[in-house]
Amino acid sequence: MSTGENGIKQCSKCREFKDLADFSNDKNRSDGKCLNCRLCESERNKKRYLNDIEHNRKLKKEQALKHRERNHRIHREWYLKNTELRNKQVKEYRLKNPEWYKEYIKQWDKENPEKVKVRQSKFRQTEKGKLCTKHSSGIRGARRRGAEGSYTASEWEKLKKDHNYTCLHCGRKEPEIKLTRDHIIPISKGGNNYLENMQPLCGSCNEMSEGPKIPLSKALSIAQRFLKLIEPFVMKAEIAGSIRRQCKKVGDLEIVVVENTSNPLSNLFTKDYPGIVVNGPRLKRFKYPEYDLQIELYIAQPYDYGRILAIRTGSSAFSHIKLAITWNRRGLCGHKDGLRYKKDCVKKGSTWVYKEGIDNSNCSKPPIFDTEYDFFNFLGIPWIPPQQRNWTSKHGELNY
Repeated sequence: MSTGENGIKQCSKCREFKDLADFSNDKNRSDGKCLNCRLCESERNKKRYLNDIEHNRKLKKEQALKHRERNHRIHREWYLKNTELRNKQVKEYRLKNPEWYKEYIKQWDKENPEKVKVRQSKFRQTEKGKLCTKHSSGIRGARRRGAEGSYTASEWEKLKKDHNYTCLHCGRKEPEIKLTRDHIIPISKGGNNYLENMQPLCGSCNEMSEGPKIPLSKALSIAQRFLKLIEPFVMKAEIAGSIRRQCKKVGDLEIVVVENTSNPLSNLFTKDYPGIVVNGPRLKRFKYPEYDLQIELYIAQPYDYGRILAIRTGSSAFSHIKLAITWNRRGLCGHKDGLRYKKDCVKKGSTWVYKEGIDNSNCSKPPIFDTEYDFFNFLGIPWIPPQQRNWTSKHGELNY
């Protein structure tokens, strides 16, 4: 086909005159350009490919494998030269395909558990990671207590900023004090865990703002009456929580028991039992407005009784800092069946589950914790009297 002046050429397919830049190079032609323009050549090649698609796919795969090293080097060189462009393209694709990206990350995490573990460990050691770990712990705690709703760590930081990092009760500001989360309507009174029900208070103001509390003597009297009620249905029982720590004021009453298998608690606590709000196999919760008190009954396995008693005695900071961190460092995790070794388990979300092919019958287990002393001895720490366990987060960081 003719080549005109000023770099113009006529396409043999569409018969249009186009710029030479619209034609691919061909060293076998006198003018060094293909007969067809790029657009027509592309359509021609596409039709040829689709006419024998299976053969062409096989051929393409063979060529890719044959020149794998070369292709990888070319792609790598392009990627290093165009990092910003590539990152922009990837980001745009993620935004356009959020569901695909979510499934891709989920599958990658599943196939690379060790890399995920290293990544999470490094993140938890950063300032942002420590804040997120503490925030997630608070969200899970509220969920366990039956409160609906959640919020992100960034939303909590924004709420503090909106209040100029000031305690709404005493007026002191960070960094003089450390702001903590307080539920405007307490969870024990039906409050939710949405951001609208949160306010920033310092630690001391938060403790004073907690729900109504009753004197230790009155709480102990109610607990003893409750123990007499459940006595025929349990093998062993002990009062835990703030009563066992001898706190002057008590908000919740906690009792740890081992159930009598021949006469279980389900014979006493039916779904219609007065005041019962949670009636599970491991936890039963009661609310009695006349006492302005909440009772929580924790049902432990006989082999795990000592650990559950130590955890439910608290305080919350003591259980996290002194107990949970110690067993984590010893390669154990808190499974629903009790303490189990991490080599037999995998973490899914916030819970530990057995690895494939492993169950409670064939996994490695720690010794039986018949008493609290057994549990403390296993952790390698001296037994601490309950009255000395009124720790706060000032005793150390909640670092996992």
